[in-house]
Amino acid sequence: MAVESAADLASFFNADEHGEAGLWSAAGAWDPSAVTVVMDRPDRSADLGGIDVVARRPTALVQLVELPATAGQGDRLVITATGENFEVVAPLERDETLGTATALLRPWGAA
Repeated sequence: MAVESAADLASFFNADEHGEAGLWSAAGAWDPSAVTVVMDRPDRSADLGGIDVVARRPTALVQLVELPATAGQGDRLVITATGENFEVVAPLERDETLGTATALLRPWGAA
């Protein structure tokens, strides 16, 4: 699905569509920022417009405006509805054109 406008992007992150509420905190701190993420989990597929997408590692797509200025590797993400905890394991892949970032994750505390 190509995102063509701010309205399209807002719809994509809507909790009634693909978005999930979460809390993002910087590495070594617990002063979380509320974020809405679009998760891709390795053991779950997501239907995005008739296409099943499955990731090898969980990833989270988030809007840059919701992230702390220092967001990056080592940060934590908690999905509010499920209580799932993740650690960001690589530098964020930023897309300045769309105003989003993709975070590569692993379950919090997993080796």
